Amino acid sequence: MNTRLQLLQTELDEVKQDLVSNSEYATLSGMNMLPRNWTVDPCLCSMETGIRPKENDENQVTHFLCDFKGVVKKHNIDDCRPCGCRSSTTLTLSSEIPSGEWKALSGYTDQEKQSIAEQLKNNNLVEEYMTKRAEFDFLKGVLKYIKEEDLR
Repeated sequence: MNTRLQLLQTELDEVKQDLVSNSEYATLSGMNMLPRNWTVDPCLCSMETGIRPKENDENQVTHFLCDFKGVVKKHNIDDCRPCGCRSSTTLTLSSEIPSGEWKALSGYTDQEKQSIAEQLKNNNLVEEYMTKRAEFDFLKGVLKYIKEEDLR
């Protein structure tokens, strides 16, 4: 698992621990009666991939930058009450081309560029990262809501 994902998992675990230590959340969760807008079940609903070259002075591609833009939503949200049920994440990753393989952009087919982007996405667990990022955002929102309710 990459470092970015490990750090996010640590933050996610801390938020989950904060929620479990809240008596109202713990009681309702134990009785399987959490309000629908407190239930987090993130689902990646769309992702766009953009790929752009970085070239040297001789117009040879030295690496590609891939922009992954994802939108994650929550399942089982309460339709009657608005809640923060959407999370957008953008990740930009770089794929370096070995110096002996540099060539002009016109030398790359769309399929080759798409393959580079797909490999970056899979190697860096992009979909998993986006889903965990959304889960963190959603659970942080639930925790904030509970704390604000406690103050009233």
